[in-house]
Amino acid sequence: MKKIVFLFLILVSFLASCKKDDTVRAKEYLQKAQTAFLSGNYNVAKLNLDSVHLLFPRLIPMRQAADTLMYKVELAEAKRNLIFADKMFPLQKHLADSLLRSFRYEKNAKYEDVGRYIYKTQSGMNRIGLKAYVTELGEMTIVSAYTGSPLGFTKTKVFVNDLFAETIAGSGDSRTTFANQGQSWENVSYTDPEINGVDNFIAHNLTAKIVVTLEGGKRTYSYALSQGDKQAITQSYYLAEMLRNVVRLQKDIEKAKNKITIVCPHLRLNPQDQLPEKFR
Repeated sequence: MKKIVFLFLILVSFLASCKKDDTVRAKEYLQKAQTAFLSGNYNVAKLNLDSVHLLFPRLIPMRQAADTLMYKVELAEAKRNLIFADKMFPLQKHLADSLLRSFRYEKNAKYEDVGRYIYKTQSGMNRIGLKAYVTELGEMTIVSAYTGSPLGFTKTKVFVNDLFAETIAGSGDSRTTFANQGQSWENVSYTDPEINGVDNFIAHNLTAKIVVTLEGGKRTYSYALSQGDKQAITQSYYLAEMLRNVVRLQKDIEKAKNKITIVCPHLRLNPQDQLPEKFR
């Protein structure tokens, strides 16, 4: 009997020791998180706080402390992101507006929710070549147009000497064809990811001779891309990038504002006091 009591006391002592060790370890993670938080290293802080929840699920006071610190981290991070996005937005908007001077805006209000921008020299284009347009959201489309004997192409490849980029083959609604008396008018539209870097390739080879080859049909057809089309694709490529940045920054601003609104009550703070003055 004495032996059983002795073993029981050892077990209790061991468990108490483990609990004490876990508490010490949890405090160490909390301290690391606090240090990272104060230095502005929010990702490291969050990793350490997540570790408290993962490694010590039964230490409720430690987890509550981790939650409180996590709210502080999220608030500071959201305020930082809001200030950064708000600072960058006017610059990206200015760059996009500067490029838009060379584009024409088109939108059928009855059928379309989002308008698009077409490089002015390509408005009404009806010839062999590459045409581009960019939506207000920064989504780019390249239309590969062909006129001549029936071809039935699906893929467009662009070459500069031995270097090239090629689209993914178009199918379904992306292909439109009209034929009359042996003459064929064929268009294949490519959007991301079908563009597959063709826009980037053209933009970075603006001054070089670019040969376009249409493939996937009865035969291949090649032609030299005009300087006007190279310019249009290049400007569309950069416009798409700027508009995507504008849209992303707008979303970042709204996301940060929402995060501040959600986190503040947990810290018993007024969200309006934490927002920059222009957002109150």
